[in-house]
Amino acid sequence: MHHHVVTDSSQTITLTGNPDGYDAFVQAADIRVESAETAIAAITFYLVMTRSQVFRKVVAEADDLNLDKAPVRDAEKEAVREAREDASDVITEPTAEQTDDGYRVTVYYQQSDTLRSWTGTVSPDGALDGENKTHTTGLPVMFIE
Repeated sequence: MHHHVVTDSSQTITLTGNPDGYDAFVQAADIRVESAETAIAAITFYLVMTRSQVFRKVVAEADDLNLDKAPVRDAEKEAVREAREDASDVITEPTAEQTDDGYRVTVYYQQSDTLRSWTGTVSPDGALDGENKTHTTGLPVMFIE
């Protein structure tokens, strides 16, 4: 699946696999970030829409992780249980605090078999400036992309 947006001037912007496309989109759409909820929505949109054909999902708790849904052997079941337990010590709901530069946001997300977080600033015009951190790799998933 590829994600594209069309601007008022009929310009098509590709978002899939194109993080710079997000910048063009927020500028063309004249995005305004005026609340913590909108700041979280902006980074969530960025993370999901600019992914490059890899599973990526924002998570607010360990139960949100997309882990192996049909573990057969006891060892697989234990791996899923342990992964959820370990992740519950790391994952928090998305947070956003207003600052002079916009909002300071932290969101956790699953990317394929990896648990990561993004922490940074979402400015009033929707621009993003932040860093990704890897927390766990090798989550027991049914797929690896």
